[in-house]
Amino acid sequence: MEKAPSPITAKEPSDSLHSNIKETLRSRFLAGNKVRIIDYHESERAEVTGAIKTLQDELPIVTGWQTVRQSYLSETRTRARSYHIPEALLKEASL
Repeated sequence: MEKAPSPITAKEPSDSLHSNIKETLRSRFLAGNKVRIIDYHESERAEVTGAIKTLQDELPIVTGWQTVRQSYLSETRTRARSYHIPEALLKEASL
């Protein structure tokens, strides 16, 4: 009977996934694109959020809100948090 690895010492299988997501997001931000968590599959959202928070320490990423859906009849609005690098700071970040 094999002993299960300890959760403390076991290496996360998502380390390479996190690295890939982080590099993909970095290239999207430096290309001037907006990133919304809602655009990613539900199973990836935690990794994407973590990668964005890590990248916020490295890049001048700002946060805002973007309307996804709006209904005047029922007076409802669905908004999503969006992340981007402003154009003025984008030139500095890509250097």
